[in-house]
Order: sequence, then structure tokens, then C-alpha cells
Amino acid sequence: GGFSVCAALGGAKRVVSVDRAGPALAAARRNFALNGLDPAAHGFFTDDAFTHLAAAVARGERHDLVIVDPPSFAPTEKAVPTALAAYRDLHRLALELVAPGGLLCAASCSSHVNESAFLSTLVPTQKQASRPLRILELHSQPADHPTLPGFPEGRYLKFVLLAAD
Repeated sequence: GGFSVCAALGGAKRVVSVDRAGPALAAARRNFALNGLDPAAHGFFTDDAFTHLAAAVARGERHDLVIVDPPSFAPTEKAVPTALAAYRDLHRLALELVAPGGLLCAASCSSHVNESAFLSTLVPTQKQASRPLRILELHSQPADHPTLPGFPEGRYLKFVLLAAD
């Protein structure tokens, strides 16, 4: 619940957290309380993210900020094509929830998906939605995750902040 707690501490009136793992959501609730936030004022849903996002889109929900931070979709090199398709679907659904002028944050911890490939999953998303996306910030792991020049797979964390115009 790290992103969720940060959003709530940053002033979000209501944060919706979705995770397939019930224990992860229980930890998120505890972290809300530890940070002086009332978990009852926010939504916690044990659900598949794709299913949850599709249902939210069908209900016409819109949010000022949508953050998608899935587990690794590509545990092996062989899984990369499937992972890229999953990222495209996830990003498309997430963008449909972003209110006009809102923000989309997309993260990846898949070491077999490089930054260029990850960013390429946003191109069809914006075309399908007929909404331009602008990259505001692009990050990889911080200094406490040092990597070796000869080991590019070590730069596995990717995070992009996009304006959804």
C-alpha cells in the first residue's frame, strides 16, 4: 500500500487500493492506520486488477490519479511478449479511468522488459483512447538499488508519470 498511503498523505480525499492478495491489502490498511489515516475512509478491494478496472470503466468512474504497479509480468525472457500485451491492456484500462487533465502513473518491476519496451506499451493505449499522453517524469530505481554497468537487467524498476490530456 505504499503508493496508496503516499496518495492519502498527499491529500487524496479517497484512495482505492486493489490487489489480488488479501494479506497485501491487510498490510495496506495497517499502514494507513500507522500513518494516522482512517482506513474506513478509503476503499480496499481484493480483486484481479484487470477485472476491477474493467468494472470501474463500465460504471463510468473517473479519477484524478491512477497508479498501476503490477507484479512482474515477465519472470523469464520467454514471457516478454505476453507481458507486453498485459501492460498494454492494463494501461488502456487505467487510462480510461483517468479524468480529463488527470495523471496516469505506470510502474514495472519486470527485469526482462526494458524501459523502451515498457514505454512502447503506452503508445497503442493513447491511440485507442484518442487521448494524448505526455511524459512528465521517468524514473528507475533509486541510489539504494545500485546496478552494474554490465548488468542492464539490474535496472528493472521503471516508473513513468504521465499527463492524460
